[in-house]
Amino acid sequence: MTEHEGFTQLVLSVFRLNGLLITEGDSLSQPLGLTSARWKVLGAIEHAPQTVSQIARTMGQTRQSVQRIANELEKLAIVSFEDNPGHKTAKLIQRTEKGRELFDQLSELLPPWSEAALEGITEQELATTLKVVAKLVSHFEKS
Repeated sequence: MTEHEGFTQLVLSVFRLNGLLITEGDSLSQPLGLTSARWKVLGAIEHAPQTVSQIARTMGQTRQSVQRIANELEKLAIVSFEDNPGHKTAKLIQRTEKGRELFDQLSELLPPWSEAALEGITEQELATTLKVVAKLVSHFEKS
């Protein structure tokens, strides 16, 4: 297999994995009234409030799709829009108490899910995979 063919297979595998993760994430989060898309937004603001644009860049989504999800989450009282001292019009999205509780509940579901997903994968294989993915992310963020 040439380098080009290997890269093509990697890209196709990542696309497939992304679809499978979305499906699995939807199944995992559905009992809590969430979806993978909503989970992504909640995860992006885990440590600090962010703007829609910041979340979109971090998650590789369009600003419009993140705005739509943020609006849905606000209607459900899972997030709130707060004034941004660094920008007059770009509001900060932050979790409400309900949002924190939902994210905590979801976090409790992750250990058995990740253990099952990583069965048969060594720590070294996972570390190598993470290193390669991080290099690819860095390359495409620069382009």
